[in-house]
Amino acid sequence: SKEQAMAMFLLTNKDIPLVSLVGPAGVGKSLVAIAAALEMVVEKKKYQKMIIYKPIESVGKEIGFLPGSIEDKVLPHFGSVLDSFEYLFNNGSKGKSHNWQDTLNMFIERGTIELQPLTYIRGRSINNALIICDEIQNLGKHELKTLLTRSGQNNKIVCLGDVQQIDAGYDATNNALSIVIEKFKTYDLAGHMSLTKCERSSLAALASEIL
Repeated sequence: SKEQAMAMFLLTNKDIPLVSLVGPAGVGKSLVAIAAALEMVVEKKKYQKMIIYKPIESVGKEIGFLPGSIEDKVLPHFGSVLDSFEYLFNNGSKGKSHNWQDTLNMFIERGTIELQPLTYIRGRSINNALIICDEIQNLGKHELKTLLTRSGQNNKIVCLGDVQQIDAGYDATNNALSIVIEKFKTYDLAGHMSLTKCERSSLAALASEIL
């Protein structure tokens, strides 16, 4: 869509190291951000790697203890991210023309892609990376400051979220997404765009509007 094309301009502009995208479910925030990151990291090699952070928040009640390694415990929280990788690695095809998971695992093993819970970001100093932080409406000002101050040389940070889908103890104005938009709106280092048109399906668009 035109909105997504404009967002891609912000996401692929190296002169803008901080980008925030906001919008309701289905507008393509994660998909566009990951597509841009793959272009900048894999195709154009403007950054050494992409890191995707998510706060560990569940919708509804927790299901309890999850067995396995830390990767096994974290992966269920990245379902929306995996959906985007599946779509992109299948070239937009709804069918499974090849094993997209093998492609993703290859990039992860090479260190080109990292999927990380935001829990473990403190103390890091990250350089030469495109960092995507999804669902940051579930973070507060303190966590936002921790995220942004991890940024070293040649980095880009992309903040995504929807203030209508807050699962943590914040409201529409007191959350990291609203704060980053407001605090950085007058600075040339930051760019922001609100996406409004739902591209997922007519049902998703209607549900987002009336519920």
